[in-house]
Amino acid sequence: MKILFIAGPFRGDGTVESQTSNVETARKFVDILINNDIPYYSPHMNIDCELIGRIYDANKLSIELNREMLDRTDAVAVLPNWENSKGTIGEINRAEVSGKKIFYLEKESAIGEIKNWLTL
Repeated sequence: MKILFIAGPFRGDGTVESQTSNVETARKFVDILINNDIPYYSPHMNIDCELIGRIYDANKLSIELNREMLDRTDAVAVLPNWENSKGTIGEINRAEVSGKKIFYLEKESAIGEIKNWLTL
């Protein structure tokens, strides 16, 4: 089974509102993936949503876990508004170095492209 890693902004400007908004964006696209039977791993729906509003810095744990999961998945699907996210840019670069296919979910054709890739 091929699995997508969902890359996209989480921390935003550091506020709870920004983080919550980024998780909701991920949730919207995860719903689309589920409706299209596309297997995925989303940090936003895993450890990231648990970090919203936390007082202590769990960045190290989340970064290490998300890198490990990125390495274990087969391709990357990038959420919209990633251009100013250092974390997302790092994930895209890591995926490129390892030769993973990258899909940009802001493109209308992305879901169709992902479904085609799954059948290869």
